[in-house]
Amino acid sequence: MVLSWSTIPVPVKQFVLEYLDYDSRCNLKLTSKDNKDLVESTKYVAKLVSIGEQKLSMKPSEDWIIKCESLETRMIGSKNLRLWLQKTIPKLKKLDITDWEISGIFDMPQVINTSEAVRFSRDVEITDEQLEKIKAPSLIVFSADGTITEGGAREAFKKYLENSQYGDRFEMKFSIPPSFNHLDLFNKNWVVKKTGPNDDTEGEYHYTITSGFNNKNCVTTLIRIDIDTFTIWFIGKENVSRIDRGWNEEVLEEYSEVKQENRYDLISNFLEKYQRKFGVIEAKSILLVMFEQQPPTNLKIKCDNLTIYECGDHHQSWLNQCASRKFKKLDICRSNGTLLPIDDRILRTSESLKLSLNCDMTDEQLIMLKCADIQIKSDLITANGIKRYLEIFLNLGQKQDVMELTIPLPKDFPFMKLIPDSLQFHKTKIPSWSSSVFRAMITRGFKNVHGINDPRCFRVRFTPEKAEIECRIEEKTVVPCDLDPIVLN
Repeated sequence: MVLSWSTIPVPVKQFVLEYLDYDSRCNLKLTSKDNKDLVESTKYVAKLVSIGEQKLSMKPSEDWIIKCESLETRMIGSKNLRLWLQKTIPKLKKLDITDWEISGIFDMPQVINTSEAVRFSRDVEITDEQLEKIKAPSLIVFSADGTITEGGAREAFKKYLENSQYGDRFEMKFSIPPSFNHLDLFNKNWVVKKTGPNDDTEGEYHYTITSGFNNKNCVTTLIRIDIDTFTIWFIGKENVSRIDRGWNEEVLEEYSEVKQENRYDLISNFLEKYQRKFGVIEAKSILLVMFEQQPPTNLKIKCDNLTIYECGDHHQSWLNQCASRKFKKLDICRSNGTLLPIDDRILRTSESLKLSLNCDMTDEQLIMLKCADIQIKSDLITANGIKRYLEIFLNLGQKQDVMELTIPLPKDFPFMKLIPDSLQFHKTKIPSWSSSVFRAMITRGFKNVHGINDPRCFRVRFTPEKAEIECRIEEKTVVPCDLDPIVLN
């Protein structure tokens, strides 16, 4: 059945008109007098209103009222900006303002009540208190000098994490004090993992915040199992789960199914069936990432490389289920929890040992390690243990290996005593942006078994309660240069 426009009831036509854009409404008005009357009788509510005036002279009419979801202004001048905002009904979802400077508008309900996203361009004179009142979690703010502090930025970032939706952005530029440490922007309960190289010179750092906060819009979770290039996804909410399967990250729809079961129960059943069929789950590498569940009782795993990343209080249980007598690479990350006991399997790790959680390693155990690429946090390691292991690191380390040890030391400790007398070194200048309290280059006095005798950068920085001691080969930054052509007269 086909209906013509003329036979459709007027209420239905008005409903359809609400979904037409402005140009389509204008075209419809031209078709007949009835359609003209229909369009004029149906209010047009724009989703986006954009205002721009290069001469900065246009003011809104006194009888205008602006109703829209999103408002953007472009270079309309500080005098007129407040006038345009006053004409806008304060129920915006998005507000985007670009101007040479922005001030005197942050007490307005049109700004405070914007619910989703606010973008202000350069030189915004907004205080921490005014920033906190803005409801929108997604912010892009370029602050004028000194108006936003580190504390204000931290609170705004926290609000973004807890209230943002998929696709929301957060970008803030503000002045920092000489003592600024970028890690202080992170809440102590957040699980933060470095995802790329940090550039202290440019002040550029790369991290992923994976957990430790509650986002009110996060309604589903996803668990995945990767076996070589085959992946199984368990996607669910409460007691409904969708199972997808595929190769090389591509889902094969014909093998997808929905089950009325909890995704955690499904994955436990899968692991138990796998174990009954194949016995020990043996692989070159096994990664357990943010799976906060106990392993099945009878499950046994065996691998050369094991990663247990943020698995709640179950990292020890998963480690106990591993039948490997030693590892090439072992990486255990946990933001808080009980001490990790050190056993022989950990000490026999041959290539890389990353324990990003507190453990009970002692000086004697430290110098027993077989690998040079290490990250360890222990209150039982002393300055003498650091000094003894540093020689081992310099002699055994590969070019990419890093020694990172976090131990309790007083801030007034003479850090030169951490370097053995047999080594030659010189202190280097600490840049103003660096959080280091001691920095030196170790140049001679060691003989590396791999023939890698490059100078090593040795530095100490303080976290709130501990000293973090690091030694590595410092990568040299290659600065490209352009050669102008030489003209001979």
